[in-house]
Amino acid sequence: MVFKGTEVIRGRGKAIVTKTGMDTEIGRIATMLQAVEAEPTPLQTRMTQLGNALVGGSLALVVLITIGGLLKSGWRIFESILRKRMSVIVPNPESGQSAYVMYTKGSTGLLLERCDRVLIDDQPTDITSQQRQEILTANSHLAREGLRVLGFAYRPLETIPEENAEETSEQNLIWLGLVAMLDEPREEVQQAVLNCQRSGIRPIMITGDHPLTARAIASKLNIAQADDQVISGQEIAKMSPEELALAVKNVSVFWMNLVTDGLPALALALEPADPNVMTRPPYNPQESIFARGLGLYMLRIGIIFALLTIALMVWSYHHDFGNGNPNHWKTMVFTTLCLAQMGHALAVRSDTRLTIEMNFFSNPTHLRCTFT
Repeated sequence: MVFKGTEVIRGRGKAIVTKTGMDTEIGRIATMLQAVEAEPTPLQTRMTQLGNALVGGSLALVVLITIGGLLKSGWRIFESILRKRMSVIVPNPESGQSAYVMYTKGSTGLLLERCDRVLIDDQPTDITSQQRQEILTANSHLAREGLRVLGFAYRPLETIPEENAEETSEQNLIWLGLVAMLDEPREEVQQAVLNCQRSGIRPIMITGDHPLTARAIASKLNIAQADDQVISGQEIAKMSPEELALAVKNVSVFWMNLVTDGLPALALALEPADPNVMTRPPYNPQESIFARGLGLYMLRIGIIFALLTIALMVWSYHHDFGNGNPNHWKTMVFTTLCLAQMGHALAVRSDTRLTIEMNFFSNPTHLRCTFT
């Protein structure tokens, strides 16, 4: 019996073909190879387990915080970012009236549409078109001054509405009035905007404030002029990708934390393998991603970095505060973290050798990413 692939060195002979293609021995081997399913590597399995644990823990924490907040408040609250209003139902403190009162706050225009009365001299009165216009005019005037404006209304209730009954409950409201709040930008914001403009960076402000309020604040910070266009979220949602690109064509600055995490981490993949990589015993494929002391190492390095940063922060704060520069400690903290991360990137190139035992120039790409 001669199998396919057998080499004849010399001589002559005759053979009868009994099998062809995938029915031959080589075909059987090929079939067996094709039947092998690709399996994830041990590292991929451990990363998946870690990701599932982090996601599950985060969701559980969100649920616990939400439940705790609801139990702590003891009130029935309706709130939604998309609805731009919030309602809270509380027992009525006035005896002889309705059992409950629902107080609602939110965007003036949207809230006013749900009001059919206005409180005048402690008496609900049917609201007129002129009164609606006066309220909207006052709202616009306050917003132009850079104030954040909220409308307030209420409605007496005999019973607490059922779940998901916001749309029906928040109707026939009684208008109370407007509340304007001044939230000035921090002192360092204007200087930061000026520094950006001097560097050729055009700042863009994205906010959830009323368009008139946003324009007023942007004008104070010299980000925009008083007559510049303000694009709302609804307008952006209706734009095509080409229209959106045209609207923000001057936006060219996107910031990511590539200083300590991005480029050096990618460059570590080009680090040459350890000399003993083929002689050391294999690792257990079922071990945790934090095995072999990695978890304790992360905890130890985190504590060391935290203590070092806090110590320098305290020293810099007290030292610079006396010199009239109370904000220099922030630069000290940022610089310390960056330098510590860069040094750490050099140290983690091997988990079996010290930094002084490794060739400093073994990975030129890593050096360029670390020191540039």
